[in-house]
Amino acid sequence: MDACAPALELGSTTAVRGAVVAGVAPAVLSVLAVATDLAEGRLIEVQVELDLRRVLRAVWPGGRRLVGPAAELLAVAGRRSSMGA
Repeated sequence: MDACAPALELGSTTAVRGAVVAGVAPAVLSVLAVATDLAEGRLIEVQVELDLRRVLRAVWPGGRRLVGPAAELLAVAGRRSSMGA
């Protein structure tokens, strides 16, 4: 497949979603970001055969210790990661 230049670059998922709904250009977005639009027929899903996995990092300001929900989220993510999910 030939590469093509982006139609436009936007700063948030919400902005990209809005551009797609407005008919500016297609995009690749998380199904979570467009679930309502799909359910209500504003957008249609096109299956693609692409591996879009990527490595994500947990980050926070140096010198701080995570507590509460943030620490719990990191613990869950770590367990899922070690399970190969």
